[in-house]
Amino acid sequence: MAEPRDALWRPASASPIPWLGVLLALVCAGYSILGQIEATEIEARRDQAYASASAYFLEHPYLEPDAALMALVEPGERVRSRETFQAERRSTGFLGVLPRIREHRQEKLDVMLADAVQSVGESPARAVGVLPSEGFSVKWIAYPLLHLSHWHLLGNVLLLLFLAVYLEPALGRLGFVATAGGAALAGALAYGLALPSHDATALIGASPLLAGLWLVFAVRHRRRTGEGFYEVGLVLGALWLWLPPWFGVRWSLAELTPFASAAVVPAHGVYWSFLGAALVGGVAALASAGLAAAPPGPSRLGPPGSGHPLYRRALRSREERRPREALEDLQALLATEPESLEAALLAWDLARELGRNHEATGALIRVIQIQLRRGQTGDAVENWDRLTVPGIPLEAEPRFLLGMSLALRECGRERDSSFALRCSLERSEDEDSRALAASIARAAHGLAPEIVEAAAWRALGSIELTLAERQALENLIAEVLSQRKAAAPTQPVEPRTPTPRSDLLPEDLTEAEPEELFYVEVAPGFASFRGLEAVEAVPVGLGDEGLDIQTSDGQTKLVRWERIEAVALAAVEGLAEKPLLLLDLALNWVAPEGQVLRVIRLRSDHYDPRRLMGREGSRVEALRELIETLLERSQAAPLPSEEAVSGRPFASYPSLADYERGVLEAESRED
Repeated sequence: MAEPRDALWRPASASPIPWLGVLLALVCAGYSILGQIEATEIEARRDQAYASASAYFLEHPYLEPDAALMALVEPGERVRSRETFQAERRSTGFLGVLPRIREHRQEKLDVMLADAVQSVGESPARAVGVLPSEGFSVKWIAYPLLHLSHWHLLGNVLLLLFLAVYLEPALGRLGFVATAGGAALAGALAYGLALPSHDATALIGASPLLAGLWLVFAVRHRRRTGEGFYEVGLVLGALWLWLPPWFGVRWSLAELTPFASAAVVPAHGVYWSFLGAALVGGVAALASAGLAAAPPGPSRLGPPGSGHPLYRRALRSREERRPREALEDLQALLATEPESLEAALLAWDLARELGRNHEATGALIRVIQIQLRRGQTGDAVENWDRLTVPGIPLEAEPRFLLGMSLALRECGRERDSSFALRCSLERSEDEDSRALAASIARAAHGLAPEIVEAAAWRALGSIELTLAERQALENLIAEVLSQRKAAAPTQPVEPRTPTPRSDLLPEDLTEAEPEELFYVEVAPGFASFRGLEAVEAVPVGLGDEGLDIQTSDGQTKLVRWERIEAVALAAVEGLAEKPLLLLDLALNWVAPEGQVLRVIRLRSDHYDPRRLMGREGSRVEALRELIETLLERSQAAPLPSEEAVSGRPFASYPSLADYERGVLEAESRED
């Protein structure tokens, strides 16, 4: 059963959710929040214990404090306390403290210090943080779960989710878990090797693990250079991981010996763990990339099709719900085997599934081109219908449209063939495409005379044509002109029955007599025509009030919209080497009989409609946009018809006199 056309460009399914990455982020967030609450309570108990011990020591300065208490109490304060104690002893005549009392008070101070040390030992950082002096333990895997800084937790969770979105589908869930665990283990090992006997700080947080995953992302998705997410993720991830330690931020290192600054490792020491994790990440990236990291050369490739390794891996990736990776493998395959129809079809399907309409369009065009080269005309036409559901896309190049036109004509679809040829001609207006225009003229022979004529005239502008090619094109133009002349009426035609045109009259004539509300349409060949006065000008701008023009004497004038009563457009021969498009603005189209028809004439060789409309691309499309603007703002009558004035197709006349009589129903004064 054929697929419904309206569903062809909708994504088939959304990208898979990285459940393991989300789960790891949630565990990190939950454990870190509980750890921060516990660390706050422990820090309060520690501070209280050290405050009590400090006060007791200052009261009895002859006692022996530990290193932490010595770091807490300022030297000046210790000296003042000792001097006060000595002064009191001299004033009372006290000779000294009895050994038993001194020993008792020292024991009391030691108990206070032990309580403080015990509170430090209960810190969650000591429970899960990596301490090189302790050797290998389960902490080497668990330490990424704890973050004692809110900013550290928030940044790492966001980076983890970003990396998981692209790496979990690419590596598979098992590969993602193995890579993350290996990066965490390698980070702990590198930290331990760099600081084998250190126990003043513990390594905590997921930054080493993320350093490993970041390198996997950088290597595994390097072919996505140019896509915004890749550069942004790469730069922001690197800045987040590597800059904070450089500026001394210590959130990856938890201090376990408060008030002891001499043995504290600098924040740069965490770089050792980053490098160890990145080493594992690089190995994992290269191992997972496989053939995608270095596509086989053409000499080692087998015949294109389902037997190719990259194609088989793309199928597996799709079955495992990793469409992005599958599409990347297919793009690598098509870069070396552009004629692989199976790969192109699968790439088209995957691009639609991911919602990448631009890539889907390019893939389907490739499919049609391969089918045309293989002679599969029926399949190519069927896919062409899928491609043109919303209209012929901009990605369709002129040569492709020419080939598609021939296939459509072969299948008996002459109307679609003619439309494809017209699009091909409109999209090949540059100087280098005149050879293509000759091919379009030959392809349109016997199908669309107006396309034959337009394409042949364009091709004749090339200086590279041989004499035989130029004569062949001139013969095509002569044949079209002779056919048009033979089809034109040879006998005078009586005027048609007058038809009311009161809708075209200005407001001040709405009360006129009935006979003044009729306009007689006279076919070519009728002997009675009113006079015509045409002023040639060049359009220079479109305004809210009217059209700005420049006359032949250099004056700039404004033609107000309400003064334009009719807009005529047609191709006229005999004014230049090739036909010109004349655009006439009739200012008194519904004037009473006997008055001279006054028009402003704009020749297509005197202005560029693209500059006037402020756009690039096709001159024909810009001209059509200009005509639509004129008709919309002036509410004028389109001549000779609405279809002809919009160029679908343009009306064509063999001479200026035939055009003026046939369209304007008037004759120039000099005639």
